[in-house]
Amino acid sequence: MGITEVTREIIDDMVFDRAEYDMYDIGNRIMASDRVQTMKIYYSLKRQMVPVTMIVAGISRAVAGAMILESALSENASADRIEKATGMKEWQQKKVYRGKFPKRVYGEAMELCLESDLKLKSTKNDEDTVCETLIIRLLELFSPGNVR
Repeated sequence: MGITEVTREIIDDMVFDRAEYDMYDIGNRIMASDRVQTMKIYYSLKRQMVPVTMIVAGISRAVAGAMILESALSENASADRIEKATGMKEWQQKKVYRGKFPKRVYGEAMELCLESDLKLKSTKNDEDTVCETLIIRLLELFSPGNVR
């Protein structure tokens, strides 16, 4: 008998992962505290052999972009002005997770990203451990209700 329904499993088997989209999405999934999807994306990036330094840079870029977006929105900046500051098109601005955490949470997240970047570039650490630790710490930081 033939296939009567296209399932997610069939799609996943047929479609190739796209590192660029995954790199964009992993930061947003972290800030949305979507643990399952974050780890799926992380392992997808690993399968695509994206260097860990690039993954950490992508996460850092997403957090920095969200932090700038939060600040610009609080000042009622236009979408064009925000695009100039962040490089995010208006549709990307709308997709970025925002509005649930104080600015200091984004600051802490940037500190964690910087710390991980320095570990990757200046010492002999296991790269996967550094990246996974960053992801776990960020997921905890952006967990629902974390308004410390």
